[in-house]
Amino acid sequence: MAKVSKINLRLKSDYGENYEVHYNAKKQPGFSVKGLPEDFTAVTQVKVYGYDTEDALGAAIRTGVQNYKAIKQQSKKVIVYKASATGELTMIKKAAGHYIGKLPGISQKIDSFGYGAEEASFGITYNVMMEVETVGVKKYHYLKEDGSMGSGKTLTRYEQVMDHTEKRELFFANIYESMRLMVQQISKFIDADSQAAAFLIDNSKNGNLLGS
Repeated sequence: MAKVSKINLRLKSDYGENYEVHYNAKKQPGFSVKGLPEDFTAVTQVKVYGYDTEDALGAAIRTGVQNYKAIKQQSKKVIVYKASATGELTMIKKAAGHYIGKLPGISQKIDSFGYGAEEASFGITYNVMMEVETVGVKKYHYLKEDGSMGSGKTLTRYEQVMDHTEKRELFFANIYESMRLMVQQISKFIDADSQAAAFLIDNSKNGNLLGS
């Protein structure tokens, strides 16, 4: 695959960045462009290969740049979050392994863990993402360390979205910290032999190892 030219695109600076155009005579259509940032291709869905001519490649890429700039102006930073738990914690138990409905006070928005999870399992996850809407369809893109957008996804049934602020992100980070501390407390019990574990139970406040 031979380098045949370069294309200049103004994606990150007013001066633009150069990207190599290649041609592969053994594979048709044979024109492609090398090194386009994922931030650009993930948002615009522009192909980096499969063009019959260099002009066709250039036209598609330049149209993508126009769309990219419009999309970037419309995008916004959000927090995508979701909670999951096992039926033992959230549902009405009828028999071993058989549950129906949600217990009073349990949100219908809490997803269920699949096979293999411990019976008493709860989890929450969040991601700071960019919400991008094109042709009435919203996609959510993961953010890289440099702030550029990575691959995009549509939301699953149980995922929820709120606009991002530093305070809101800190709230979710604090949830993670609280759960980490809970695991540390349980670790003292798990690490103990049966006699020491029994002592911890007998001397815990109200029989609660978490101390509340």
